[in-house]
Amino acid sequence: MRIRPLQDRIIVEPFEVSSETKGGIIIRDSVKKKYISGKVIAVGGGITGRKMTVKIGNTIYYSNVIEFEENGKKYFILKETDVLIILDGDEVILLEDRILVKLDDAKTKSKGGLIIPDGIKEKIQMGLVISAGKGKFNESMEIKKGDRVKFGQGVGTYIEINEEKYLLMRESDCLLKDV
Repeated sequence: MRIRPLQDRIIVEPFEVSSETKGGIIIRDSVKKKYISGKVIAVGGGITGRKMTVKIGNTIYYSNVIEFEENGKKYFILKETDVLIILDGDEVILLEDRILVKLDDAKTKSKGGLIIPDGIKEKIQMGLVISAGKGKFNESMEIKKGDRVKFGQGVGTYIEINEEKYLLMRESDCLLKDV
């Protein structure tokens, strides 16, 4: 590649999303998100006073990209602040005030064995923090890896990493922390 990103920009080679599920159901292009993850192939020098966290070779999940072509191949360019998750080997790295939560299974049966319909289940969900960023503008965060947090329904973004489902959200989306 004969181009390089400037400042806090990153060039990503996107991973293609399969056109069908493991069960064989075909996913239409209009329904599936074509690209949400990819491999970092180039990193800018950063902004004065801020070192880049993303490294060449990292797998990242991202948003807000600009698509371009180079030698007939599709690539994306984005700012580091648009990186949602960085996978560095087995390590999960989050930027700013983001947290990654492994959800607790919602109770579908009462203690007496009655099935609880979806509309009646508790509106507050709970989960275990798998990874946490360092905070916006380097302010410390109250929530850390290993904390159990409670949050309302409809917050965050569901992400699948290595066939495990997680919820990515901001610290401010949490209502309570178990102490």
